[in-house]
Amino acid sequence: MAEEYKLLAYLPFADPETEAITRMATALGVPVSQGPEGAPEINTAQFLIYGFLPDDVDRRAVTDLYGLDSNLTLVFTDPVDEQLVDSPVAQSMMRLAQTLAAVDGARGVIVADYTVDGIILRFQNGKVTLNQDWDGWQTLPGVLEAIPEPRTMAHLQGRN
Repeated sequence: MAEEYKLLAYLPFADPETEAITRMATALGVPVSQGPEGAPEINTAQFLIYGFLPDDVDRRAVTDLYGLDSNLTLVFTDPVDEQLVDSPVAQSMMRLAQTLAAVDGARGVIVADYTVDGIILRFQNGKVTLNQDWDGWQTLPGVLEAIPEPRTMAHLQGRN
């Protein structure tokens, strides 16, 4: 399993980093804190979520690999660098993806790594599709249950 996950997204906000972190913190019922460089983040004992605006090289790579013109990268990780298997970060990530997917015009993917097979889920037009081939649905406790039924599952793959 990955030790961090990334949500690569296009969000129709004037300030995607701040707005996304604020919406996610509200959904979790936790405060927004400031990272080392003053950027907004969600930092709890269980997980750390921070974002950054991708540069042109990153945007092109995401477009080439996943067909997505992104304007934000969100990183979900365990703040103490432990495996995410027993961490609530994966469950929270699924709930938060749904929060962002509900934004009109939002689209994105959660990836375990930057490979064609690294997609965990994709959202667009308010619809969330889970990658049926991701083994985390079976190995990470509570992750699948974080997505309400009915669930849409499909084979999701990036571009070669």
